[in-house]
Amino acid sequence: MPVVTQITQPDLQRPREWFPAHALVFYQKDSESMCLAHPVLTTYAKPELGAARPLSHEQKAAIIQSLGVRSFTATRENTLAVSANGSAWWRPPATAPLRFAAKYQGTEAISCLNDIPVPLPGLVFIATHGRLSVYAVQGGTRPTPETMLCHAPFWNIFGNAQVCQGTTIYPKEITPDAQEAWEAAFFGSYFTGPSRSDRYLAWERSYQELLEKAIADGAFPRDVLLPSKKTLQQALE
Repeated sequence: MPVVTQITQPDLQRPREWFPAHALVFYQKDSESMCLAHPVLTTYAKPELGAARPLSHEQKAAIIQSLGVRSFTATRENTLAVSANGSAWWRPPATAPLRFAAKYQGTEAISCLNDIPVPLPGLVFIATHGRLSVYAVQGGTRPTPETMLCHAPFWNIFGNAQVCQGTTIYPKEITPDAQEAWEAAFFGSYFTGPSRSDRYLAWERSYQELLEKAIADGAFPRDVLLPSKKTLQQALE
């Protein structure tokens, strides 16, 4: 049954009838949400929703097109991927000053490293609206979709690579032009302690000693990074 009748030029052409094909339903659990597609079944007296399925690439493209989102977005040399919902980029190995406000007893001494440039491995940032995920990359080569990502060697990151935002204010823009602003928000925040209990670094001593070794060596020790079991492509999906 038609649900919408649209006349674009009255009296000049026949009305177009639009029929329901798929319904998008947003499911939410705590602070997380996901969107699934339900086929609309019209074999009964009234339309009914069929079984939920993940959105296909074609459906995502159709949604973007129907919303009038730009088909092309200017990127930067280190931009890895761009979508209507976010962007991802690579930060080559470089130094960055870190700031600490340790909340656990026995780790307060790490504040002596505040604002001291620390050599860091290559990083992959994935920013969406109100959310930032960070991974590490072995070596100094720009990652490809098949590159295996590593756990980022930072406090305040959950096991799924999402950064614990806390009181940090994230940029509203998620375009490649905002990459530096997202990095500034991340590195400008205070790291208070590990937000996970699993083993995410191949290091048996304190986190402070790891950073001090990186500073003394002039490079972050590569053998400390552990794989996250995700490729870049999988992290972007």
